[in-house]
Amino acid sequence: MAAFERDMAERAAVEFSALIRTAHPGIVSVMPDAELLARTRAGVELCCRHAIASRRDILILCLVHVLYGTDPVSQPGLSWIGSILAEGTPADSTEPDTRAYRIHCRLSES
Repeated sequence: MAAFERDMAERAAVEFSALIRTAHPGIVSVMPDAELLARTRAGVELCCRHAIASRRDILILCLVHVLYGTDPVSQPGLSWIGSILAEGTPADSTEPDTRAYRIHCRLSES
């Protein structure tokens, strides 16, 4: 099962990397493909660790990694991201998971 999950995560990283290259050329125009894939892979892995599953939310966190590096959560000015992710998924499955959106909004404010 672990091998299957790793394969799915890698496929997601490749897919989101291509999406980011196409949809956000201004952000990644000079970034080599290997670097874009590494940063996207780190974003997908973060999503896996924190049970973030929607395409929109995965894309948001992959973009955070593309913009701020492969480990933005450990950067002093961005450590608050870890606090938001640590909140976990909503206990009530009818409530949407807003963690990635809140991270996006806070980054947009700065």
